[in-house]
Amino acid sequence: MVMKYDYIARAQHFLEQLWPYICDCENDYWKYYEAVRAYNYHKSRRVYVCHGASRISIITSDYVIKFDYNEAQTKFIGGCMEEVKFYQFAKEEGFSYLLAPATPFLFHDRFFIIMPRIYNVGSSNDYIHFYLNDDDRDFVNAYLYDMHEENYGWKDGYPVIVDYACNFFLNEEKVSRS
Repeated sequence: MVMKYDYIARAQHFLEQLWPYICDCENDYWKYYEAVRAYNYHKSRRVYVCHGASRISIITSDYVIKFDYNEAQTKFIGGCMEEVKFYQFAKEEGFSYLLAPATPFLFHDRFFIIMPRIYNVGSSNDYIHFYLNDDDRDFVNAYLYDMHEENYGWKDGYPVIVDYACNFFLNEEKVSRS
């Protein structure tokens, strides 16, 4: 029997293999693209890299590994830690089905998150709100920002948010620091 969380163990093992390629990339997202290209060449793999303003996503066939690479941007728009916190909150509130699960992972003193891969990210030209029922829309509107078409994909005919680091808690932390 295949366990539900096998992708997490595979992701952790994969990161051990990828680490020698990406460990010196610093805060330059182009270096990550080049490192993963070298990894793909040497290991005959098809791994992809995407980046936003604050994080890198390493995408394989069934999981994604994310990590912060731009600390200055992470302070403004969120990063992996905010995503993990928000996933726990959504779970407590009964809305975690709207989100790709974020599993934290510490490796070489660096914080990563592992998510299952959600397909067809960016395949819609509409905001996610058009596809949600009233309760789900209210939850998303109340707590999440930056909900454009590149931040959600599809699973079983319903949208699943893959980037939810820019959320209510980020603003709450800024207010409490003042």
